[in-house]
Amino acid sequence: MLKFSLFFTFTFLILLLFPFPGNLSSQEERIGSVSLRGYDLTWELFEAENKIRFKYKVRTSGWVGLGLNENIGMNGAQLVMAGVTTGGENGTHIYHHKYIGAVNGLGGEYEGSMWTFLTARELPDGIYTIAEWERALTSEDDLELKIIPKAPLYVLFAYGTDDEIKLHRTWEMERIDFYYTKPGPKNNQRTEF
Repeated sequence: MLKFSLFFTFTFLILLLFPFPGNLSSQEERIGSVSLRGYDLTWELFEAENKIRFKYKVRTSGWVGLGLNENIGMNGAQLVMAGVTTGGENGTHIYHHKYIGAVNGLGGEYEGSMWTFLTARELPDGIYTIAEWERALTSEDDLELKIIPKAPLYVLFAYGTDDEIKLHRTWEMERIDFYYTKPGPKNNQRTEF
């Protein structure tokens, strides 16, 4: 009986200290995606490095944008946009911008340091533009948005048909908790300007 008791106690301690892989968070559980009308967004969390990487592929040869907000709409959103111009005297040029959203458009440049532009390119067929950004998950600045579990953010999806960043006809929004593979409760909104 004593041997069984010691065996059970030892096994319990081992399981407590080293749980089965099914109880651990794997990297696959930290990758997610969502697709909305020609806009495909994927993200990958790197918790140990305090960052998230966004990659979005959009059916356009114009600019592509992504925004994060705690509230519905553009007002106060952190917006990142990128694109590629091709041809002309200057050849191919990659551009990227960071903005703060206002009620009816862009409220000015985003001055924070949470976002880092990685790359943008157009696929050879000229139909899709792909952009990648990284962002810190958290900051000591209380004014910055924090990406934390069980605190979904509104994600804004937008793009233009050319490289001039201006008001656009449609945009969509989805409420997402980035710590889970599947998007959070749907709050898709289609807004006409």
